[in-house]
Amino acid sequence: ATNANEILDRLAALLDAATPGPWELEGRGGIRMDGTRDAYMVMHGPLRVCQSGHGPGNGREQQRDDLATLVALRNAAPALIRLARIAVNADHVGFRWDEVDDAIKALGEVRP
Repeated sequence: ATNANEILDRLAALLDAATPGPWELEGRGGIRMDGTRDAYMVMHGPLRVCQSGHGPGNGREQQRDDLATLVALRNAAPALIRLARIAVNADHVGFRWDEVDDAIKALGEVRP
């Protein structure tokens, strides 16, 4: 059976392998005056991490909401993993309120 720390280790490894954060959502997802499409893009500084598709898909609003969710979860992941580790290991190492406060403050700084 997989324990919670192993799951958190796998999540942290995925996060470490991904493009660093913070990520931001850019674009309007519409059609420009010249007829070209303006996709929503997930950015890390000048680096494009991914972008919405140009097909009919779920529509502009859904594409924006999907990518905004991805961005918010990516940006919140480090603090969420820290909070989960504190909760999982509390009975082994004691509960550190300063670590909880730090992680919650980091969550408050997350931008979608």
